[in-house]
Amino acid sequence: MLEHLPIEIFFLTVKKFLKSNGNLLLTNMHSEMGNISQAGFVDEVSGEKIQGTSFAYTVKEVVRESEKQGFKCLGEMQVRSITDSDIEKGIVGQRGRKWIGVKVWFGCVLRGPSE
Repeated sequence: MLEHLPIEIFFLTVKKFLKSNGNLLLTNMHSEMGNISQAGFVDEVSGEKIQGTSFAYTVKEVVRESEKQGFKCLGEMQVRSITDSDIEKGIVGQRGRKWIGVKVWFGCVLRGPSE
C-alpha cells in the first residue's frame, strides 16, 4: 500500500514500530503500472468511482528513501510482470490481459536500522 502514502512518512513510521534490525517485507505496485492506471472501487450506494491518492514510486526511489532511513535490502529487489502464462494458468484472471508485458509489482525484504 506504499503507493497510497508519502514515501518519507512511510519509512519514518515503519522505523518507529520495527524492532532494531527487524525485517520488513515490502511489496508495492510498480511505477510502470501506476503510470497507466490508478486503483479504485465503485461505491455500491452512489455508483461513484472512488479513487484515493496514488504515488507511482520507482524502484530506485523506494531503495533510495529506504537507505536514507537506514534500511538495507536483503537480496535483490524482485520485479514482476504479467505474462500470457499467468492468464493461461489462472494465476491472473482474464481482466489481467491488459497488463501483459507490464511491470506490475516489486518487492524485497528490508532490514531495519539498529538503534
